[in-house]
Amino acid sequence: MSPLVESLTGVIPSKIEQKKLSPNVKKLSGSVQLPKNYDYKKELSNALAKKFLGR
Repeated sequence: MSPLVESLTGVIPSKIEQKKLSPNVKKLSGSVQLPKNYDYKKELSNALAKKFLGR
């Protein structure tokens, strides 16, 4: 791996860990229960097609 990539892999996760969640985000966490077989990619695709293509 190049030194640049190695340095980035160490920096990115640490920045993510330092970010604090707001109380509103914490409150919403786990508020939606979806079935285990829920296909979010399919639902997202359908929603985007409806939004941009009118389908």
